[in-house]
Amino acid sequence: MQVELIQQLSGGASAYTEALEGAATVPLGGLFHHIMLLHDGYDAAYEGFIAGGAERCYDAFVEGVGRFCYLDARAQAGSFVELVETTTDFEAACVTMREEHLRWDGSRPRRDFFREILGLE
Repeated sequence: MQVELIQQLSGGASAYTEALEGAATVPLGGLFHHIMLLHDGYDAAYEGFIAGGAERCYDAFVEGVGRFCYLDARAQAGSFVELVETTTDFEAACVTMREEHLRWDGSRPRRDFFREILGLE
């Protein structure tokens, strides 16, 4: 299991601010946003969510990671869904995240994962 703590530092609309807008109250510390599904049939899974009524919020390809998207599935699943394509790059990034977690000494809790950990620009 991997838990992400996400803080949006820039202004503007995003899949994160959409979740906050729909919340009656936001508890101190934030709220549950999404569940990630890693899938080797990315296109079929994406189309299945869309056919089931989920709405596309954001999708991207990140060099060194692969394709992913956020789908608003709050009406169907009670949360957003982050759909990630299974790739060797993503699996390697997950291994790197785990290794960083095991090495972490408690200092610098905020780090730029892409730049500092993966070495991407």
